[in-house]
Amino acid sequence: MTRHLRASRSRRTVPALREYTVMAAPSLAPFGVGTDRSGSVATRVNRAASSATSQAKSRRTCAGCGRKAPQAELIRFVAHEASLTPAAGAPGRGVYTCRRLACFERARARAAFNRVLRQTVRVDPALARLYTDADG
Repeated sequence: MTRHLRASRSRRTVPALREYTVMAAPSLAPFGVGTDRSGSVATRVNRAASSATSQAKSRRTCAGCGRKAPQAELIRFVAHEASLTPAAGAPGRGVYTCRRLACFERARARAAFNRVLRQTVRVDPALARLYTDADG
């Protein structure tokens, strides 16, 4: 008798657990993502608005300090012939640093340029003049 009672209890709790999981999942999702499976206009508008705002302010991470900032506030470097080169509009994988010499030095000391660019690059110490020049 006891064995039968335990089996019936477990059968009752499993559907309740499934219902709870299904009901809880949409509330954990970010607004506008997976909350409305019907694809209503409101959901599509929210997705479009969120992607437009994220593209309007393109944010990048400094390889030296880890600060996230708008792309215009950072200096971009690329790997050109295994050498680190400052290039704002050059194609390929880029790495960004703040406009502070300390960030450049820290990224160089921690090999962050190699890690972010996914290749070994030679960092010319003369690049530090980009940070010490008055016009930057």
